[in-house]
Amino acid sequence: DGPKPPSHEILGVYITANAADIRAAPVDSRTGGFVKAGASTKLQANATADDVATAVKSLCESLEWRGRVGVSLSGMITRVEGEIAKAGAMSRDEVERKVHAATGLDVAVMSGAEACGFAELKFGGGVDVASGLVMFCMVGGRFSTSLYDDGVIVKNFAGEKVVDSWSDGERLAPIPEVGTASDTEEAWAAYAARVDKYILELEAKYTPNAIVLGGKAGQAADKILPRLTCKTSVVPGTLGFVAGVKGAAALGVQLLDVKATLLQVRNAIGKQSGVSPQSLTDEQLQKVFNKFDTSGDGLLEINELAAATKALGVKALDVQGLMNELDSDNNGVVSFEEWRSWWKKNVNVDTVTHIVSQEEWHEVMETEGDRLICLEVGFTFCRPCKAFTKKFNQ
Repeated sequence: DGPKPPSHEILGVYITANAADIRAAPVDSRTGGFVKAGASTKLQANATADDVATAVKSLCESLEWRGRVGVSLSGMITRVEGEIAKAGAMSRDEVERKVHAATGLDVAVMSGAEACGFAELKFGGGVDVASGLVMFCMVGGRFSTSLYDDGVIVKNFAGEKVVDSWSDGERLAPIPEVGTASDTEEAWAAYAARVDKYILELEAKYTPNAIVLGGKAGQAADKILPRLTCKTSVVPGTLGFVAGVKGAAALGVQLLDVKATLLQVRNAIGKQSGVSPQSLTDEQLQKVFNKFDTSGDGLLEINELAAATKALGVKALDVQGLMNELDSDNNGVVSFEEWRSWWKKNVNVDTVTHIVSQEEWHEVMETEGDRLICLEVGFTFCRPCKAFTKKFNQ
């Protein structure tokens, strides 16, 4: 079958709205550059997850691709992970399973807005505003949104519900076509007012630090941006039609890396559901220690220590400092007893439980009874809560 490409090279697949076209190309996720020429195909109307899988398999075969795959579907998949398929939208999980079964490759599935927004933040017009909470609005005949917190995708974002009624204004204020009879100042003013209405509502609800405008509206930024009245800084996307492919690749790497880390830990401790660092037994700690002791000498070197603590969800900003703290006999490596002692002292705190799965949530609710439960959520829109999180982490 030939060698697999390096992990930072991934096939980005972008399926346009209404499945009119499928574009694919191998991308270097670090730079956004294309590794080699891509390919394209089409889907039939009312395509199913099986149709998508067949098409992606065909593209992989024509490109002789054997690496990872990121698939972005614009307006064709459910908004929430785990949500079942419904009218006009395929289940994300089903598409992922079908494509993986058809190709035998590792696959990540996302929406068109999620992919395009990620590409703009990493490689395009949003690079300079990528820190903090950033919203991407892909606007044309459709209006789709996605949200990022310091460059990390916010999953299950509900912004799409705000713009559900977007199509209602299509008859009164459609997007003008440049160079046609509709390309008038009056038409652009009407369309910009329509865009402004929804951006104002999104701004009020989610208070982003910046907004990146993509799609046809982003391409006509000189006509739209001067007419917007929101207080948040709005910048246009610059990648155009390649954003979908580059974003499917780059975001695919992020999603697959997270999934691989969780799977690695779960396999190490023999647990298929979520894993809480505080709940690990000595036996489980030993299994994880052995998993990351790649040299098999019963000792963790600094790179192995960093991988182990990161995979178990423990932040170690200063890995060398952590090594110095754990290495009680100053021999430059960490034994299992040293690591276990540190873990029990600093991580295994009875009053705190780190929940990373729905199963663990139900378990805590069943066992804690009437005790006070304080949740530290990984992402929140509440500004005071975000400020408290920084103090809490300190």
